Amino acid sequence: MYYFFALAAGVLISLMAVFNGRLTAEAGLCLTTAIIHVVAIIFALIILWIKKESFIPKQKLPLWMYCGGLISVACTLCSNYAFGKISLIAITALGLLAQMLTSLVIDCLGLLGAECFLCHCRIICRWRWACRVKSRERCACRAYRSCGQFIY
Repeated sequence: MYYFFALAAGVLISLMAVFNGRLTAEAGLCLTTAIIHVVAIIFALIILWIKKESFIPKQKLPLWMYCGGLISVACTLCSNYAFGKISLIAITALGLLAQMLTSLVIDCLGLLGAECFLCHCRIICRWRWACRVKSRERCACRAYRSCGQFIY
């Protein structure tokens, strides 16, 4: 079932690029980005209301966890700027390549709370973006050298 959702996300990303690109041609880059995110906020709030979930997190979250919104805006700006200047397949292929390389680095080093796939550790970097290393020993992936700090 999770593979189906991953495939659906891929289809939706391609459709989203077309819709957002067309809107950018009509409304401009910055206005389109604002429209997209306002619509997303409204839709998310409606879903929260239907599910009767709180609009406020149950616990205080670290500031870095809110970076997803900034990244979403930057991603939308980049994709919409490229639309019409290069093909949709190029936007999608280059985006997937960047995602795979970034994911490889995150998984290999166990960054941002991801479990390191080489040695199953998690490291904490100086920005405290990851956690839960079980020992002070160096990881098989040498994550200790790259970061230098562990949390227990």
